[in-house]
Amino acid sequence: MPISVVYDTTCVSATGKCCAWTVPAGVTSVTFEIWGGGGGGANGLMMCNCCARTQSGGGGGYSLKTIPVTPGSVYTVCAGNAGVDATCNAYGAAANFCCNGVTGGTSFVTGNGLTGFCATGGVGGCGTFEISCYGHCGCNGAPGGRGYGGDINESGTPGVKGMSGGSNAYASYTMGGTAGGPGGGVGGFNTGSCNAGASNSNPALHGTVPGGGGAGHGCAVDCTCFQYGSGRGAPGFVKITW
Repeated sequence: MPISVVYDTTCVSATGKCCAWTVPAGVTSVTFEIWGGGGGGANGLMMCNCCARTQSGGGGGYSLKTIPVTPGSVYTVCAGNAGVDATCNAYGAAANFCCNGVTGGTSFVTGNGLTGFCATGGVGGCGTFEISCYGHCGCNGAPGGRGYGGDINESGTPGVKGMSGGSNAYASYTMGGTAGGPGGGVGGFNTGSCNAGASNSNPALHGTVPGGGGAGHGCAVDCTCFQYGSGRGAPGFVKITW
């Protein structure tokens, strides 16, 4: 049973891209599986003895549809773009204190036998963070995307927060949401360590393909230093099976 995976430099770009797919000769039934892009994590700033926590991005939605097809028919296949992480990355700059992550793009397929068939991207994390001095810090992650118009439709999970332990109560972590469906991409993880650095130098903060959400800004055990860094969501994905 051949599988055509639409996720490559031809069919996906930084802003999402569509391709035309033609039903091969002799094929009479096709299954489309789609995942929306993962949401990007928000960014913030850590302050002495306080934690500034931002939201992680949600995972992309998922949908599956099996339809009868006619050889030679053409379908428009679109893989949603990744939700990029926040890029403020400024130490102590009040005007750039926090930034929102970007919502992941919608993946969809259009053509004969399909109506409203799409999977939305995970929501980007919100940069309006919660500050808690010597207490449980952080806010819940952004919502996941949803699937529509399929035989099976699933939502991605929201990003999560948790406590990472340590000697101080304000230590915690963020993790991006997981995309819906079998094999959905997992979210990036941020322990809040002051060694985590900027998102571009720490791939662990980013979601994995397809549709994993990016980690938000975390809280370190030692809040005596400034800290920034959030993760990108992963691109959407389309799989065609016949």
